[in-house]
Amino acid sequence: MRTLASVLGLSRQRIYALKKQRESKMKNEIKRKNEAELLKMIQELVLQFPFYGYRKITAILRYQRGILINRKRVYGIMKRNKLCMSPSMSNRKLFKGVPFSHKTQSDRSNQLWGIDMTYIWCGEDG
Repeated sequence: MRTLASVLGLSRQRIYALKKQRESKMKNEIKRKNEAELLKMIQELVLQFPFYGYRKITAILRYQRGILINRKRVYGIMKRNKLCMSPSMSNRKLFKGVPFSHKTQSDRSNQLWGIDMTYIWCGEDG
């Protein structure tokens, strides 16, 4: 680097700064390219599984597709491209055991029943 710096008439510090700047520019280009590929994969998964959130999408990318990716990165990509599930959709987990209960609307009384049992006293035996 000394000879290069003396030939160009620059300080070594400036040459290292230029080298670092070029490397970071190349990394950003690679990152943008990878992000475009990831976006395509995430869009396919969202179309296939519309009720999955970013955590399940991350798990599919990691374990089925073999891509080492952080859930925060998946969340950022999904949020920027408006692929995240709306908060009201996540409440459907509450009706997990009752098929299609989130879509059902009753027209009259005693048509749809539900229960939320949290505690039953079972006496001395427990």
